[in-house]
Amino acid sequence: MKTTTDIRLLVLANQWPEPTSSAAGQHLLQVLNLFYPLTDTIVIGYTAEKNNRSHIVSDDRFHSQRIHLNDASFDTFLISYAPHIVVFDRFILEEQFGWRVSEHLPAAMKILNTEDLHGLRSSREVALEKNVHWEELISSDSVMLRELASIYRCDLSFIISEFEMQLLKKFDVPERLFCYVPFCIDTYASPDSKSIPSFDEREGLIFIGNFLHRPNVDAISFFTQNIWPTIRNQIRGIQCHIYGAYSPVNMKKTSQNGIVWHGAVDSTDDIVSRAKVNLAPLRFGAGLKGKVIEAMQNGLPSVMTEIAAEGIFGDFDSQLMVAKNWRHFTDMVVDLYTKPERWYAAQSVGFDILRHRFDQSIYAQQFAERVTTVLGNLEKHRKRNLTGALLHRNGQQSTKYLAKWIEAKNS
Repeated sequence: MKTTTDIRLLVLANQWPEPTSSAAGQHLLQVLNLFYPLTDTIVIGYTAEKNNRSHIVSDDRFHSQRIHLNDASFDTFLISYAPHIVVFDRFILEEQFGWRVSEHLPAAMKILNTEDLHGLRSSREVALEKNVHWEELISSDSVMLRELASIYRCDLSFIISEFEMQLLKKFDVPERLFCYVPFCIDTYASPDSKSIPSFDEREGLIFIGNFLHRPNVDAISFFTQNIWPTIRNQIRGIQCHIYGAYSPVNMKKTSQNGIVWHGAVDSTDDIVSRAKVNLAPLRFGAGLKGKVIEAMQNGLPSVMTEIAAEGIFGDFDSQLMVAKNWRHFTDMVVDLYTKPERWYAAQSVGFDILRHRFDQSIYAQQFAERVTTVLGNLEKHRKRNLTGALLHRNGQQSTKYLAKWIEAKNS
């Protein structure tokens, strides 16, 4: 078994982490923090150019490496660095680079960081368009099938939501192949009710989301057209402030009918701590919603759909914040905005959820034990995963030879 000073970790991602742009960027950095006790060397290989929202880490264990798709230069880098663990950030990266890792470093442990189940989100989006239930579509959804294949080809997969853990069990995916890794927050560093603005010091509704993410675009479009007019008629002078990276160009820094678009901001903590109600009107999606967790961290109650609430509440009471339908959603926004007793009760539930369900101390030890156990028994672990071996042997050859064809074409 490798000691912590021997283990080398390689994380393959489409882009350098952008924690100010998306919850996925925040979660990836939380995953890396969980790895820190296990390794002195972490390299992030990323395929896209960095931009002004890319995260900068001041830690000599944390390094960057630009990598290229369909290019043998990755193989040279991989062999030179020789990581013991390779993490693919989302299944598409496993499709693109997994066969190269298996070919050149077969003894390296392969981990898939799903962020959320893309196939679940995909089937829900199609179901919304067709006005059917997503469960009718998911077993034949092409994205879901690709993602399941990637999960089987890897030695371990990180799953962010308990709901998605149960969904994988319904698909008969062995539990030994996945591990629950939700948002992992340092709740001791988070503010408490005594250090943040009170109900009377706050005003306005808020929506935060990355607008390259289709569920966010759909959610705010539906809300502004169908829900907002009723709320505005009931609360005189109320405004709804919309923040997020990659906002539509025609919406940036504009205001109309009480809707104010602000675009991207470097930090949202002050903005969230000054708002009175957070909105999560998602009609489709997957995973855990970072906008809801961030709101809880700043003592801000949310009103959300059942999809937005998925995986967050556990055994805690969700009645103060989760709407059963759109009329209920509207009523809950008005109640939280105008009734201090309901607002403070919802805030208290949020703090309890953070402490008991998403504190990093809950997951650090079990994360380390799970990763090191699989790494230390990798050959035995793989022998039990015949489906993964079959998918790697037969299912990924087309990806391999397409990549080689593109590489030859580009040379």
